[in-house]
Amino acid sequence: MIKSICILIFCLVFIIPTIVSNAFIKLNYENYKYEIEKLNKEKTEVIIRKIIQCESEGKEDVWGDKNYIYPAYGITQIQNRTFLWLSDISGKKNLKWKNPKHQIELLKWALLNGQGDLWTCFRVLSKKGEL
Repeated sequence: MIKSICILIFCLVFIIPTIVSNAFIKLNYENYKYEIEKLNKEKTEVIIRKIIQCESEGKEDVWGDKNYIYPAYGITQIQNRTFLWLSDISGKKNLKWKNPKHQIELLKWALLNGQGDLWTCFRVLSKKGEL
């Protein structure tokens, strides 16, 4: 009898609150999932704008790194070989290097998939705590 009471108390004190707490957290996440995703999307777009401003000042037809064997081009200042590599690993193989919308699309994919450090401005802005 005492053993049964101890088990019941243990369940009431430790197990049931954990189950209820986990269920509450899941339920809470489901209630705010849209808002969380919206905030993440907005933050990514702010980061994209900051990188573009830093890399090209928003100019679409700018060449950079001209003194290197692989110059960078466009609104995101991406090298052709990096663009092709990212388009391949992202599965977005129909994108064109000199298309600004395609560059932005790949930059967004790269940021969401841990490849942001391919951009000098991402590294610099991150180090400064501006992203």
